Amino acid sequence: MRVTYPTGENIVDVFWRTLLADRNWTEEKISGQWMDLVPLTILHPEYLENASGKMVYWYQTNRDFQISGYRMEEIVEAHHIAENTLNHAEFTLLQKISGTMWKKMKHRKLLTTKGGYLVLGPESAQSGDTIAVLFGCQVPVIVRQHADHYEFIGTCYVHGIMQGEALVELDTGECEAQWFDIR
Repeated sequence: MRVTYPTGENIVDVFWRTLLADRNWTEEKISGQWMDLVPLTILHPEYLENASGKMVYWYQTNRDFQISGYRMEEIVEAHHIAENTLNHAEFTLLQKISGTMWKKMKHRKLLTTKGGYLVLGPESAQSGDTIAVLFGCQVPVIVRQHADHYEFIGTCYVHGIMQGEALVELDTGECEAQWFDIR
């Protein structure tokens, strides 16, 4: 599966990075060995002790979620993992990945934008909500429009706009700044 994301990245990699908000347990950007082990958290929960049941339940309830025209189940299964025994260091790392992933996914759900971006947002987010990049805020937020104001729904991870890309679009005129009355 080589479907590309709006940023040109492979959708399978984007999916796994989004589930972790692209950060490890020390909040550093995730790297190669993490990407190799992350799918095991869902594909082989028998390796895990703590959050495995919760993550499997989350996966089971979201397996039909569509990303770039593919069901989440198809994306998970497209990430082939060698069926070998993990050494102690890999097993320890996998437990850290599992804990980190559950921490990021807890009370969150996957969403997609009209532009095809993948979002890890609050469970209370609804179709029609707006993703906003607020000046001075470190992460995008989801707001819901009402007649005379916006309601703050929560923070989110949007793969492809977390490194200031929205500000570049503002500079080039692809988007514009707006005032929000958030209550």
